[in-house]
Amino acid sequence: MTNPPGLLESRKKPTIEELKRLMDTILLVPRPWGLGVIVGILVSLFQVTRMATGGYVVNFQATSTTVALAVAFWLPSAIRLVAAAGGVLPTPAGEASTPGLTSLFDKLDLSPDAQRAAIAPLAAAIETSPTANDPVIQEARRSIESELEKLPVTQQQARLELQRLADLYRDIRMNFAPGARRTTQMAQVAIEARSLAADANYSADEIHKLMGSDHEGDRIIGISAAERLRDPRYFEDLLGVIDHPKSAFEQYRAMVAVMAMLPKLVPERQRQLINVLNHQRSGQEGTWISRDDASRWDLAEELVNRMRARLLGSAGTLDA
Repeated sequence: MTNPPGLLESRKKPTIEELKRLMDTILLVPRPWGLGVIVGILVSLFQVTRMATGGYVVNFQATSTTVALAVAFWLPSAIRLVAAAGGVLPTPAGEASTPGLTSLFDKLDLSPDAQRAAIAPLAAAIETSPTANDPVIQEARRSIESELEKLPVTQQQARLELQRLADLYRDIRMNFAPGARRTTQMAQVAIEARSLAADANYSADEIHKLMGSDHEGDRIIGISAAERLRDPRYFEDLLGVIDHPKSAFEQYRAMVAVMAMLPKLVPERQRQLINVLNHQRSGQEGTWISRDDASRWDLAEELVNRMRARLLGSAGTLDA
């Protein structure tokens, strides 16, 4: 049986909107599953103890069951994510592997722009999700972002797109109220910028200038470029952003960028960073990192712990 003329062509070229719907499907938590887990979480918060006198005492507190259920809430998305990104998923019967997005995009013959439009929102959703630190999710995210960075683009195209992203970032901050939606959209800009930074072939002076710009979009482009290039020459710029941030999001992205270049930092710079992060978490006036924002608090703690381990390993003593 032959296909009608044009049928195969129409199937090969899905629209960007269709790809976005695919990503929405991957991240969707089924309502029955979500409601069931939420009910379980609420029930687990209450502990009823019978007293020797015959009465009952009800305690309200989070338990290990609460934490396990909170993680389980995202299990359907995690399974779809591993299936989409490609990789291995442990199961009671062994390991299940999938070909992932790369194979899918190859079969669809998508243009680089269409692939970027599909991948970047997914990567941003993963990075800002509550389960972002799960090892399986992290592996899927790294796989997705690696594919994003491999997409071909000329230097001129990369620079034009980065300027557009800078303006888009400023518009997002101006027009959206603080919240999860705005954070995810800003993360998407930063992820796309990072993927394009190497192809833009910015000079060191240009990146320094971007990070010191009055334009908040330019600053996030500069921070993203420093993260991609992992060059210690941008350490002082990033340290300044961490210690004197213009926004919480810029501080977070600067910490992510420093984490990427950590293996290249000399001990003295690691000590500088430990001091700045400890100060930022001290609760003193003018500091920005508190337990109220778990993403920045946890990242700062991870950075400090890694640097302390590296310093102890290299010198045997720690004077920071």
